[in-house]
Amino acid sequence: MTSAQKLLLAARVLALLTLANIAVLFVSAGVVVERASWLGVHGFSGIVIHVFSGLLAVALGVRTWLTRTGVIPAVLAGLLFVLTFPQAAAGSYATMTLHISGSLVLTLLAAWLTAWTFGLRRPVRSTP
Repeated sequence: MTSAQKLLLAARVLALLTLANIAVLFVSAGVVVERASWLGVHGFSGIVIHVFSGLLAVALGVRTWLTRTGVIPAVLAGLLFVLTFPQAAAGSYATMTLHISGSLVLTLLAAWLTAWTFGLRRPVRSTP
């Protein structure tokens, strides 16, 4: 297995983990709004999304550097990572509309990146 293939496998796992984490964020957000509990779960998942999306951006960035392909997904993964920070900062009741809108943007980016990583069919060779 080449380095590019290993990075693609890592990106697939990280993309799935990012989406799963977003699902946890949605569920915990519903509980936070409905009963004002699970705030700790929601906050911890907010930290975890920084980690998963950051590692996804690194994996796709290095893969792009090795293969000279996939620039747009690498940039979008970087954007996903960067946007998790203002999303977290907007997580108060006063800015709830912005926080909800941001969560939809993050979900779309993460879903597109997941679909892209699993949509690659042919192996890409690393440049020497």
